[in-house]
Amino acid sequence: MAQFFKEITNIDPLTISQTRHIERYYPQFETDEFLTINKFVSFSFSKPVVALKDDTAWHDDFVDISVFYPRYLTPNSRPGYLSNNNLTKPVQLDTHGQKGLFVQAYYADEKQGHRIPADQLFIKTTKEFLYLRPGNYILEFKNTNDQIVNTKRVSVRK
Repeated sequence: MAQFFKEITNIDPLTISQTRHIERYYPQFETDEFLTINKFVSFSFSKPVVALKDDTAWHDDFVDISVFYPRYLTPNSRPGYLSNNNLTKPVQLDTHGQKGLFVQAYYADEKQGHRIPADQLFIKTTKEFLYLRPGNYILEFKNTNDQIVNTKRVSVRK
């Protein structure tokens, strides 16, 4: 998309990859770069980082900056960077004792089909939290067949 933008406007935009170097549910799908960074015992990080090479941001092909995220798939834990300097608030989910559902929080005013979740989580325990900024949301709970089994409206206050 950035290439099309550049061709149309003659502006070279700053492009950032935020989805490639993250922990995967199946480690065999993690990138070599992500695995290498996480092998350094003395280098543990709790917030997203940008790798530098010769004082310049290291990046993948076709982007200007690549962001690396810390491991977060630890039992009963969410990444510390989700609290985002108190911009987001933890919202406890009412799971009704159900496990194995996937919940996604969408901004209430977004049209279906054009939405990006503000947060999402695979429910593993009966006490789970989403991290959301103040606003109105629609929570969608999905089963393993990606079918919506429940929806709920929530408001997060400042």
